[in-house]
Amino acid sequence: MPRILAIDWDRQEVRCVLAAVTGDETKVLLATSVPLIDVAEGGEEVPRDVAASLRSALGGTRLGRCPTIVAVHRAGVEILDLTLPPATDAELAVLVLHQALREAQTYDGEASLDFLPMNDDPGQARQVCAAVLSAATREGIQETCAAAGVKPSRIVLRPLAAASLFARTNAPLERVCLLVSLVADEADLTVLVEGRVVFLRTVRLRVGAGEGAAAQRLSTEIARTLVVAQQGPLGGSPVERVYVYSGPGEHQTLVDQLAVDSGLAVTTLDPFESADVSSIELPGSAGRFASLLGMIVDESRGAHAMDFLHPRRPPRPPNRRRTLAVVAAILATAALAGGTYYWGLLQEENDTIAQRRKQVAEYDDLLKRQSGPEQLVEAIDAWNAAEIVWLDELCDLSKRFPPGGDAIVLRMSLSPGRREGGTIELSGLVRDSSIVAQIDRNLTDEYRTVKSRRVGLQERGKDLSWLFESSISILPRDKQLYRGPGEAKP
Repeated sequence: MPRILAIDWDRQEVRCVLAAVTGDETKVLLATSVPLIDVAEGGEEVPRDVAASLRSALGGTRLGRCPTIVAVHRAGVEILDLTLPPATDAELAVLVLHQALREAQTYDGEASLDFLPMNDDPGQARQVCAAVLSAATREGIQETCAAAGVKPSRIVLRPLAAASLFARTNAPLERVCLLVSLVADEADLTVLVEGRVVFLRTVRLRVGAGEGAAAQRLSTEIARTLVVAQQGPLGGSPVERVYVYSGPGEHQTLVDQLAVDSGLAVTTLDPFESADVSSIELPGSAGRFASLLGMIVDESRGAHAMDFLHPRRPPRPPNRRRTLAVVAAILATAALAGGTYYWGLLQEENDTIAQRRKQVAEYDDLLKRQSGPEQLVEAIDAWNAAEIVWLDELCDLSKRFPPGGDAIVLRMSLSPGRREGGTIELSGLVRDSSIVAQIDRNLTDEYRTVKSRRVGLQERGKDLSWLFESSISILPRDKQLYRGPGEAKP
């Protein structure tokens, strides 16, 4: 049975689960936690040594080439909730990258950027949860694991791993529910619709506040989470049930508090319930291990919601050189085989073939001498016929374009046509989608044809919130039809 190791840590402890997975069966071989902080004599804290604590937790277990999955908590990444224009899944990686370059505070090209689509319809605006893991944090995780004698094969986001375990093993009947996963002094709050994550946040709890105070604090934060989620991704849809990861008898005060404050049904879930734990002694506070078991199940299925070591990337363009090389090799092989076959058949006609080749060479030489001047003249005429006065065209375009308060241009490219005329490709932002139609009418005339290919909502709360892309086809005209510098005759 292939084994998988899952690790995570926070400010208080390091946790790890080692399991063997075969098909849908998960057999837990090790589940333990080790504190990170010791208190020195005099009450001073000694530096936390995560690597040493991890080595202690593993206890000399031989791992071999066992894949190791490491979780990073919500505070360790920068989350971006993005609304992007309609796009296919293949196009999303490019759109997310461009938007992250504009909005992310920690993305510098060296950081790891991955994302999770919140909806699947390519014809609608795409809602995306993107996460940025800084290069320093990523390298720190790798160095810590190396010091403990393990090498991470994936780095994932902890709340998404717990949500994945919930969706895969529980199949809730409710359409909308809230999942609560308590880990040390933090609580991951994840809203799911039909088993899919649509909203997540992490709440920090005060250490040593007591179970009652912690339950009251968490109940208040859950109420805030539900309000924000209903105003945002839920669109007013109510949360029907709250699920809390916990072991037997854990968090009863919290469950009672939530039931009273929210008026919702509250159900506790044991993350080890779906696994075979017959060979180990279950650790205390079993709810802390939900994300670790989720990481193991996701790895066995080969599908993590996010992976900062293997993030989603734009598809690579096809290798045309390789295709051309294969085609050339096929043609060369066919030509060699055909040439050998016909050469054998036509050996007796060698003298005739040589004479005809000589005649063809003479005709080719004569044709080249006669066609050279004609081709040059035709090429010059074609160039003059297709020439576009770009400065006059741009001047006329700017005069017909709406004022800056209604529209701005983000990108523009100009290129000559293959035969005649030219093309202007532009994209920009407008205050309202109706302005795109106004742009089309203003720019269209007997020499120009405008086609708006895409119009979509870019951002909310800004004046210029509609993204558009247009293509302008231009026919050539006599230079005399331009009235003067910067003025084109419509």
